[in-house]
Amino acid sequence: MDFTNLTKNISNPIIEQIANDIYQQILWQYIIYAIKVGLIAGIIMAAFGMILGFFKFSTLNLTNYTGCMLTNQNKGKAPFIAGFLFHMLISAIFGIVYLFIIHYFKIPGTIIYAIALGVANSLFSGTCILLLDIINPCVRNGKVPALGFMATGQGMQAMITYVIIHIVYAFVALSLLTK
Repeated sequence: MDFTNLTKNISNPIIEQIANDIYQQILWQYIIYAIKVGLIAGIIMAAFGMILGFFKFSTLNLTNYTGCMLTNQNKGKAPFIAGFLFHMLISAIFGIVYLFIIHYFKIPGTIIYAIALGVANSLFSGTCILLLDIINPCVRNGKVPALGFMATGQGMQAMITYVIIHIVYAFVALSLLTK
């Protein structure tokens, strides 16, 4: 009796399922790693922004802006915590986005590509700020000023700060995701 057809029909789906399970496990490990990288890059980005603010380079405060949008308060711990958590969530999501972009376009971990990704991130998120200016109740109530495209509503130094911190994020994320 010939069992080759029987084993072929039974083993292929099992082997395919095992291979699919392994692929999914590896994929989730990369996604979790990308989330961690996004959080690390977001924390470094926030620290860099605070350092620039400490040295009075700019009055840009994205944490207070988004925190006020979420809590309708512009002072105290609540808007800071809410804004910081908002930025950490977005940083984690962008970690996954960066992983996809790096993988799909086969981007190497060079400083030139980090600058390019940081500028692209600035352009994308800077455009999103225009929408946030419209829906942010604190902007409508005058509790926080509108930021405008890439924070240009607060002046050239705010825009430069905005671009620099996004390049810092891109540099950290690209460095860690291309290892």
